[in-house]
Formats: sequence, C-alpha cells, structure tokens
Amino acid sequence: MTDKKDAAATAEDIVDKIIKENVDKIMKENEGVVMDQATFIKTMTELTDQWAKSQKTTSGLEKLEAHFASELHSRPPITTPVTDAFDATKLPNMTLDELRVLRDKLEAEAIKALPRILIPNRRTKFDHTIELVTHRINDFVLPGYNLASVTTSQTETVNGFALFDADKDVVSADEYLRLLKLGEGKYTYSEWTKAMEGVCCTEWHKMDANGESYGGPYWTADEDSDDYKFAWERTFEANCKAMWDLPFAKELLLETIRIGCDLGSESVRWSNWLCVWLARKREAVEKKSAGS
Repeated sequence: MTDKKDAAATAEDIVDKIIKENVDKIMKENEGVVMDQATFIKTMTELTDQWAKSQKTTSGLEKLEAHFASELHSRPPITTPVTDAFDATKLPNMTLDELRVLRDKLEAEAIKALPRILIPNRRTKFDHTIELVTHRINDFVLPGYNLASVTTSQTETVNGFALFDADKDVVSADEYLRLLKLGEGKYTYSEWTKAMEGVCCTEWHKMDANGESYGGPYWTADEDSDDYKFAWERTFEANCKAMWDLPFAKELLLETIRIGCDLGSESVRWSNWLCVWLARKREAVEKKSAGS
C-alpha cells in the first residue's frame, strides 16, 4: 500500500502540474474579462475534480486553493470612469420600467468597479444607490414589502440547522414573488437525487450539511475506510437525503441550490435558512397587507 506521506507528495506534484498548466492559461484567456468569483471557482474546480475524486486528499487541494486566493487578491481592479452620483430625489418620479433599467445599469457598473475576480462582501460606490432603487422597485411590485421586517439569527435552530444572521431583506420583491411561485413538484426519492445531480455544483460533494468543507463523517473518516474512499459520493448522498427531509417545496429547494452555488453559499443549512427567511417574510407581508 502506498505510504500516506508518499501519496500526499504525489498529490502535491499533481496540483503543481495543474497550477502550471491551467491557472496561467485561464488568467490569460480571461484577461480584462469580468468573471464573478463563483464562475472562477467553478471553472478551476472542474479542472481539479477528477484529481479530487481519485486522490481523496485535501493536502494538495489546500495548496491549490491558497494559490487561487493569492490570485484573487493580486489581480488589479478594472478602472472605471468616475461618474456623478445619482440624484436620489429623482426616484419618486421614475416609472417601474425606468427604475429597472437604472438598476441594471448600476449593477453592471458595480461589477466593473470590482477587481476582475469578485471578492465576497466587497462593496462599491454604487451599492447604496442600488439599494435605494431596489427599495423603490419593491414599493411598485409589492406595497408593504419594505415595511415587513424579518430577522433571523445564527443562534436559532430550525429543522435541525442553525440559521444565519440577517436583519434586512435578502431578496428583492421581484425575486421573493418568483420564489414563492415555485411548487412542490412530484418526485420519488430516486428522481429527487437525479434532480439534485442536475443542479448541484461540485461543492455539494465536499460540504457536509452544515457547510463545512470536507467535514462530516465521510471526509473525516480513516483514510483506509470505505467511508473515506467513497466520501465524494456518500457526502452527496447524505446532502440529498437532508434536502429531501426539509419541509419545503421541492422546486423551491432546487432553486435555493442554484442560487447558493452562484453565491458560493452551497449547503443544506443555507438552503434551509433561505426557505425559513422566505416563510417568515411571507407571514410578515401578509400581516402588513391585512393592516395588522
């Protein structure tokens, strides 16, 4: 049997080769191209998936991720011409269509103002105006939405999972209404796992249900065990079962997976939290609409 130390060294060599052959290539091909962090990570993850599935070790992957982190912070930002701040006093006189066009333009400018690879939670000079515009759009789309306040806390546990801290709206009224229209869907459990395979990013094979990378009983098992050897598959199977057990519409759950993967927030815990937030928001909106 190959010594663990030798196996780790081999993994390091493989990762060094991946870095040399692919990272510079990806960077060169996308020079000057705005690529969000989720797309970048997905692109690079796809290049290492075959290695990850065969080696079942984190030693080399951690080195690769460290290299990516260095790239994320070392790339110079795209320069954006300085524009005059938008006059917020114009908002009350704008139509819904005008507001939506304005928000699209502002969001495009915000992306350009960030580094080529977006850094999570990085704010731009456009964000405050985008929030004001979205607030006004919400007034058009669903009166009372902005006033129906909802909070969640990581100290709360719902459906067996801790929530996340949130004291303001996490989706716009447009998105809120779209998500609420998603139905239960008719799935057998076998069909459900196939549906998840169709929408899940690779992180669902690596994250445990709480969102810990390479956590859970399989990735942390003894390296000689079947649980560790098949951690990729068994972690995903466990996540499928946990999602299946959540008391929310199946189509909505699938959409939370898509959203979470785009945001780099993929986990059963995150999907559960978003559904809980939506349920609380719906109750708050209905109370406001009823005048209570």
